[in-house]
Amino acid sequence: MSDAGVMIGWDKVATGREKQAMVVWADALAYYDKAKANGEIEKFDVIGFQGGGVTGSLGLLGAIVVRGDDGQLDRFMASEEFGRQMQRASLVVDHLHVNRFVVGDRMLEVAGKYFQEVDALL
Repeated sequence: MSDAGVMIGWDKVATGREKQAMVVWADALAYYDKAKANGEIEKFDVIGFQGGGVTGSLGLLGAIVVRGDDGQLDRFMASEEFGRQMQRASLVVDHLHVNRFVVGDRMLEVAGKYFQEVDALL
């Protein structure tokens, strides 16, 4: 499995845009399914943050977590369709977030380099 990904997170649906949000949501899931089938991404998961209906401390209600290698993610995020999906989502949800991430051993390497820099400066 890849050691990199992108998280597309959001807060609640924008008031008055609930019906449009359902259309955008269905289109987004179809888009991610197609991207996975075409090998543009390795996989994706849809997650919801629990909190009794109240947004937690992250300020997020849900997210789509996309996994792939760096090259896949670079191409995927630079694509016209990804940009279109993000524009549409930003019109129907509050606080859209798009963040790259690393996991596993790669995260440990990043943290190790950070701690080396801390040691060098202190």
